[in-house]
Amino acid sequence: MRPAPYGPPEHGGWWNRGNSHEYDVVVPAASGGRALLPGSVRWRENNRFGPRDLTRPTGGRAVVPGAAEAALPAVCPAGLSDGVGVDLTPTPRDLPAARRA
Repeated sequence: MRPAPYGPPEHGGWWNRGNSHEYDVVVPAASGGRALLPGSVRWRENNRFGPRDLTRPTGGRAVVPGAAEAALPAVCPAGLSDGVGVDLTPTPRDLPAARRA
């Protein structure tokens, strides 16, 4: 795991027209809005982000346009459980900062 190597990320949601797929999405600020990273934001303070939380975002790589080779971010105030294989770990503080920017 590594922290986000860029400035404050933009974040939001992505879903398809049929609403059968919905993902939290982080867009690296340095990408100019081109790179969509299907990830997960969990606002839990007592339960860590675990392997089960990773199932949907991992599948998002096949569904979100342009995300087939994307890094996988996860955000959770309680942290991540051991062995959770994500690529980026922006902090919860990074996300509100991106909203204000």
